[in-house]
Amino acid sequence: MKHEWFPMSYHKEYGCWLLVKDDCGYPMHCGESFLLCIDGDRGVPCRLELGRQWYVVVGSEGVKLNLRTNEIYNIAI
Repeated sequence: MKHEWFPMSYHKEYGCWLLVKDDCGYPMHCGESFLLCIDGDRGVPCRLELGRQWYVVVGSEGVKLNLRTNEIYNIAI
């Protein structure tokens, strides 16, 4: 299945992750679900969360992966 991927980056001034779509930034909130691109057009289902730092909960197994605020991630919503 072909997905439309959008960049998600951390915006320090707002203190949140922003999804950039059509030249507009949309804030991402805790609990939002999306596909995180892992390779080409393959993605894994994730949920955005905040504890001591930002992380995603991956798949039904509940694996936590920390996000780096200096990285840009490609996601599909």
